[in-house]
Amino acid sequence: MNLSVLRRIDRCFQQSGWDRSAAYGALRLEIAKRLAGTKSEWLDAFFSAGNFAPAKPLPGEIQQLVDALPVASRPGAEGLGIHSIAAVSEFFAPHAKTQGVFYTPWSLARRLARCVLQSLLVRQAGLTESAAEHLLSAAPYAAHSVPPEQLDQLLSQLAVCDPAAGAGGLMLPFSLELAALRQKLTPNQPLSEILYDILTHNLYAGDISAHALDDLQLGAALLLAQYGQIPGKRPLLGHLFLGDSLAERKQKSVWR
Repeated sequence: MNLSVLRRIDRCFQQSGWDRSAAYGALRLEIAKRLAGTKSEWLDAFFSAGNFAPAKPLPGEIQQLVDALPVASRPGAEGLGIHSIAAVSEFFAPHAKTQGVFYTPWSLARRLARCVLQSLLVRQAGLTESAAEHLLSAAPYAAHSVPPEQLDQLLSQLAVCDPAAGAGGLMLPFSLELAALRQKLTPNQPLSEILYDILTHNLYAGDISAHALDDLQLGAALLLAQYGQIPGKRPLLGHLFLGDSLAERKQKSVWR
């Protein structure tokens, strides 16, 4: 779902007399149902609690536009995908430009994640640049000076922090890249289990918008479901901070 499609959908909503808040809720729900597929019962837990607004059915023209979009073959690919949740969240966010809300393409976030992980492997694990780059590539695992178990232990203890996380445009791609790296080191462990561990233990996210953090929770659940693990009834991410991460209390950052 690219920007031109979102603008077209927005115009249709306006012509139908919808306000942006209702449009945002209805479109998000429709995308979530499409991505969850036939096993979508768990979505009720996300849309019956928190700040998920109840949504009425989409207007017919918009429904046709959404139905015509294929489901992406993988996160970040063309079509409806996990990245669509963040795109819709940030496109329909009130006062987006004045509050610094911008959508980060999945491909860019994935590249940034790999740069961060490569730097970590070099600086903290002692790998060479070429060894770290090879480890992050699609090539089969090759033995390094550091045992894979030791590398996985280091990665499992990471604290991944984003004080202005929004709907997860950076955090979710990073989680998936980290999970893929850890599975390469521990091939007997399913990717879904590694991803679940990362989502529940390693992520620390803050944002001034409750809706954005709800969309981050939803995106995380959809990502996990896409890799074969049905999310439980409780929200996945437990380390969330709602508020202005730049504010101070007693001369200390509220984020700390």
